[in-house]
Amino acid sequence: MPYQGSSQSIGFRNRTVIDPSKRMRQEAAQIKERGQERIRGMERQASQEIQEMKRVSDLEASNQRYELQALSKFSSTINKFLQEDVVEMVKEDRKEQVARGIEMYASDPQAVRQEQEQVSNAVEQQRALHDKIEAEAQKAPTTEAADRVRSLSKYEQMGWDFAAMREAANGWDSYRESELETNETVLIDSTGTEFVLKDYDRSNLEQYDLAVSHLQTEYIDSHNPKGFSAAVRNTTLTAPILERSARARTQQVQVVNRDRAVAAIDAQENLLAAAINGDPGAPDLGKQAITFLESTHKHFETLGAREGGRKGARTRLATIVKTVIENNNQSEATAERVIEQLKGAKLKGHPGGAKNLFELYQDEFNPDKMRGEAIQADITRSNREIQARKAPAEAEAMEILRELPNLSEGARVARVAEFKNKYPDFPEIGRKLDSGLDNQPLSEERSKEKLADLLEKSGGLPVPLSEVRNLNPEVLQQAIKDGDVEEVPFGADAESTIKSSAKLVTEAIGGAGKLTVTGELSGAATILANERALTRMMSDARKISRLAEQNNEPISDAVAIRTAAENLVKEIEGVNDKSSDLFDDKSEFYTGTGEPFPNITKGLSSTYLRQAVAAHKARRIRENGKSLLDNLVVTTPSDLELTSKGVPTPLIDKLAQGEGVTSIEMLNAQRKLAGMKPVEINPQAEVLAETLDKYPHLKKQLAQDKSPATVSRVFREAGIPHVRDLIKAIGLQESGNRYDAYNDDAHGPEFPALGKYQIMWYNLNSAANKAFGGPGTSWAKELGMPEKKNMNSFLRDERYQERITNAKFNQYIQMAAQQSDDLETIIRMAAAAWYGGAGAMEHWDNPNYGGGEGYPSMQEYTTSVWSRY
Repeated sequence: MPYQGSSQSIGFRNRTVIDPSKRMRQEAAQIKERGQERIRGMERQASQEIQEMKRVSDLEASNQRYELQALSKFSSTINKFLQEDVVEMVKEDRKEQVARGIEMYASDPQAVRQEQEQVSNAVEQQRALHDKIEAEAQKAPTTEAADRVRSLSKYEQMGWDFAAMREAANGWDSYRESELETNETVLIDSTGTEFVLKDYDRSNLEQYDLAVSHLQTEYIDSHNPKGFSAAVRNTTLTAPILERSARARTQQVQVVNRDRAVAAIDAQENLLAAAINGDPGAPDLGKQAITFLESTHKHFETLGAREGGRKGARTRLATIVKTVIENNNQSEATAERVIEQLKGAKLKGHPGGAKNLFELYQDEFNPDKMRGEAIQADITRSNREIQARKAPAEAEAMEILRELPNLSEGARVARVAEFKNKYPDFPEIGRKLDSGLDNQPLSEERSKEKLADLLEKSGGLPVPLSEVRNLNPEVLQQAIKDGDVEEVPFGADAESTIKSSAKLVTEAIGGAGKLTVTGELSGAATILANERALTRMMSDARKISRLAEQNNEPISDAVAIRTAAENLVKEIEGVNDKSSDLFDDKSEFYTGTGEPFPNITKGLSSTYLRQAVAAHKARRIRENGKSLLDNLVVTTPSDLELTSKGVPTPLIDKLAQGEGVTSIEMLNAQRKLAGMKPVEINPQAEVLAETLDKYPHLKKQLAQDKSPATVSRVFREAGIPHVRDLIKAIGLQESGNRYDAYNDDAHGPEFPALGKYQIMWYNLNSAANKAFGGPGTSWAKELGMPEKKNMNSFLRDERYQERITNAKFNQYIQMAAQQSDDLETIIRMAAAAWYGGAGAMEHWDNPNYGGGEGYPSMQEYTTSVWSRY
């Protein structure tokens, strides 16, 4: 239902009509009233602002009056503190006052106490003034005013400044230790000796005190940034620094005393060790033992010996006696001598009476125990020496086992024989290597080389498996597959048939060549034809056997060989019979009317043919059990002379290899049989020949294999200096085998050491030699070689470096060999000449000669070269 007051509840006809003019008059009255109210509000606001301004002004005036009153109140105290205390404090001379303060603290305790009391009073004045200022500040009407009042107090800032100085005092220890190692200030001690602070004599306490005193003055002066007076500085900084320095000095004194004690004990120990060893000029052991005990017990106390100085001295004496005896090469004999001498040494003034160490201290000095320890030392040393000698033998044996796969058959046997001759005391290692000869397979490359050699010798016929069991497994498997190796040799059960068949073929060759009278072949062509015929016989026999198997009509090897021989004989006879269907003037077995078998010798050199004849003769001589040294094999005069290089011909080399002798020995044996005088050889080669006569296995080894490695081993085992091995050792020692090595440490860039062997430039170039102060010559001129004009050309010419080094070492070795027969001495003397010049050769084992700072002594250098040789 509608609200009763609304227009819907009143009849329209009863509604009152509003008068517009009346309404406008009412609104105008309201506007006027609001304007008057706004004016009254502005008046009230202005009045309030005026009152606030007056209040603020009164407050500021009050603050100013308060502050002026506070400042006035304390002005006399502040002025007195600033003028009478502070101003007076900054008038001092800084470093002089620092030094004076240090001296005062060290010598005038009364002045120190007065100064500390003065500082305490000044601090107390500051504190009291601070309390008064703080009381006034708390009365201030505003925070700003209070802060201004508090700013008049310096007490709190002084606290921070004092804390900074105390912190500086805490840093003094680290500063002192650092400066003692690095400071380069020059000081003068009481003797007038100048010394650099960081290099002060660690055993000289005066220099230590001077150094520390200087550092104290510098440190204290530089750590007073606020400029406090001497009294404040001394109390806050100087005093703790001096205390810390005093503690450090106490430690330094202990170090010096300990060092002196150690030095004194060391000196006594050296004398004692010399006495125990019985060195020439050494004191009597019994007397020195007593002197040691009396002279060192106080030093052991200084070192803090737990059981006391005398006990420590005895313990050390017993230890030195035991150590020296054990290190002596004859420990047992040394122990007996020591025991006898100590028995005669009586300790006087002992509560137990004048007795020796064995009687007074049986638990520490026991003769039976000393003897037992000495015997054990001898046994241990002997075992160690055996092991030391065995260690390189075992290492070399392992190296040989690694080498075997890459060595030829002859080299393998020779390498093991060399080892056994070198280490006769270790036969068990030699037996291990013997078993390794057959068990060690060859490398793939050596396997292929060996197989090729065997196939060439057999004329292409398969090689028996028994001859190639140590081939690389893969190479052997492929060879068997290709038919180059057979497990059961063809004709193994037909030895007699092979001999009889070979005889038939040889007779046919001899008949065709018309050069056989007694059944012996002669002439290179006939000999080569016979070798080819015999190879052909076995090759044809294999084909016959194989064909029979293919036709399912297998035959024995003997039948196949006899058949092949008969067929071959018919062919040899037929190719030389013009009436035969087999006649063939192109066949290798054709003889013609002139030279026999011209098709075989065609294109072959006369040298090759001579070698074939000689090899044939040699085989026949050996088959009869005779030596080539007693039978003439070489008849051509040119083969009995040395080549242009001064060495025997390849034919002589081959015969020597088969006989197992040197080429020179074979050559002179053949020359003697031919009625010729022996060739002259240089002295070094003659020494080699004479030496090798003493070692037949070495002679055979060198004859069979002339590789550099074999030559080196033979020289080494025979005790002959080998230049190539020596310069290899020098190259490794000097530069690590670098041909471009450059070192100017010794004499600067004008005279450096150059190349793989580090030769001095003034030894290579005459101009440089003269500039260095020499006569203006060079090694090159002395050796008849061209000089290198600049360093780079020398560094780039590796061959030149090798030539000049080789020539120079030949000289040095000859010089050394005139002075000694011992291989090690010769090698080390030559190395000494290289290191220090020919004049240094006599110092080859001198530990105090040559080298210089950063370089080895002569003994160290030559020992190192020998170890690499």
